[in-house]
Amino acid sequence: SEGWVDLRELNFEDGYNEFDTKIATIHGTQKVTHSYKDADKTVSLRTHNGFTIEGTYEHPVLVMDSKLNIKWRRLDKIKEGDHIVSLSKKNKAIWPKEDKITVEEAKILGWLTANGRKASFSTNDSYLASKFVKIAEKLSKTKVRVEKSDNRVPNYHILGNYYKKLKAMGYVSGSRNKCIPLAVRTSSKRIMDAFLNAYFECDSGINKGNLELSTASPKLARQLHVILHQGYDVLASRAVKYKSASNSSNPVSRPYQVFRISGHETRKFIQAFPDAKVLRKHGNRLISRDTTSAQEHNKDYVPYISEVLRTLYAKRKVSN
Repeated sequence: SEGWVDLRELNFEDGYNEFDTKIATIHGTQKVTHSYKDADKTVSLRTHNGFTIEGTYEHPVLVMDSKLNIKWRRLDKIKEGDHIVSLSKKNKAIWPKEDKITVEEAKILGWLTANGRKASFSTNDSYLASKFVKIAEKLSKTKVRVEKSDNRVPNYHILGNYYKKLKAMGYVSGSRNKCIPLAVRTSSKRIMDAFLNAYFECDSGINKGNLELSTASPKLARQLHVILHQGYDVLASRAVKYKSASNSSNPVSRPYQVFRISGHETRKFIQAFPDAKVLRKHGNRLISRDTTSAQEHNKDYVPYISEVLRTLYAKRKVSN
């Protein structure tokens, strides 16, 4: 109920402490009574879709076995090939009710997080630039300075002290350090909608028939991955690839966190984020495309389903 926050962002002391918050669980929304903080050793796992989970050795994790039974298993007992249950109909996202910032501020943060450095925004898209300038000048109460040259992407600089206000909202500059600002993650869904719509206006495209997103920041990638899945029911796979930034004046190959969204998930993505660059660029061609077969799609949701159905069908034929 505090929003999309890391445990380290919640303030509690070492040892046991009373703790008043709510969390989404497989049994619906539950109240937390206590927190416990200690320097125990931890184990970290990574799934085939690129999700990670870290906890103490005895931390329980839900897994699904080959008979579709859901069981709790210790984190240190999880082995390669196991399937972790990541989402159910009951553990719906809990969105904070109060907003820390406005929708327009969320949009500015989204554009800068995608294509910004400090209080400067880079884009070749004149339509997007006009939207940024209009809102930036309204919020900062200063003129936006435009810097253009023949060899570089135009830069739009917010003048004055507005950068200090951006940092106070949780904005972090620097491509490898970027994240979803804390003020966005602790506000209502409409603020997250505005931020992500603005972010995806700059970063979304098609690669080999799949919708693709990328970022140089591991932290931002982890946040986007979890929030897309838990908050918007959009499942993406995430991997590290080496590539160069398309908007850089000195492109150098470096590791990027790359998301791939395909099939039914593509439709859910563009329904959730109608301002996304990929939709403006590819339009109906993307909406009508279904790049993943039903069999491949189901593997991401219910493993072993084909084997179980074949077994049930065989038993039915014998009984008949």
